[in-house]
Amino acid sequence: MNSNKQSPGDILILTADGTIERIVKTIVFRRYRSLGLSSAPSEKSVQIVSHPGRDPGVYSRIDLLRQISSPAKRHIIILDEEWEGSPGSSQIIQSLAQKLNNIGFNAAPNKVIVATPSIDGWVWGPIQCFLEEIQWLSRPGVNRNNAYSDLLSHLEDAGYELQNTPCKKPKKPKAALEYILSKIQRPRAREFYVRIAECAGIRNCCDPSFNDLIRTLHSWLNY
Repeated sequence: MNSNKQSPGDILILTADGTIERIVKTIVFRRYRSLGLSSAPSEKSVQIVSHPGRDPGVYSRIDLLRQISSPAKRHIIILDEEWEGSPGSSQIIQSLAQKLNNIGFNAAPNKVIVATPSIDGWVWGPIQCFLEEIQWLSRPGVNRNNAYSDLLSHLEDAGYELQNTPCKKPKKPKAALEYILSKIQRPRAREFYVRIAECAGIRNCCDPSFNDLIRTLHSWLNY
């Protein structure tokens, strides 16, 4: 065993809400083969919990870890960039790193992952199950081979700006998703995100924060 790596029993993942918690649990415990694991870790060996204070709580009350964890464990902290009072992604990462150090949680590696602007961006992409879940493939006249481009064009026509990056997504992924789901009278519920986490190819996402999470999980769990 590599002496620089510890067993998966020393990992605690703190998320900003129950939706992120369920997404990460789906990836770790059900999509474990995509992380290079031959078997799923137990829920006792890898703890995944959500902060009661949501994103602002994670940022301002990271000392909650003193009650539920120990400095010897490795921690992954996951929250959105976009919330009222947010100082922005860079400051969130820098500040949380300092706060973890201040409470003595610096003996083992920690990783802060900020979804920019929010975890809603994780589901956007030319992913068949995403397009199926929003019922875009069943729209009259939609070419299945060009369905995602058609969806983005529809969003632009509706006034939603797209990111000026190779990762073609709306700048406001949460608002755009609510708009699309309203067209099929479907709520933006937790189960929607879990369904995408169950069926999407996690190695093909172009979202930097999601890829950072997958790289960290792969590295820490493959000991």
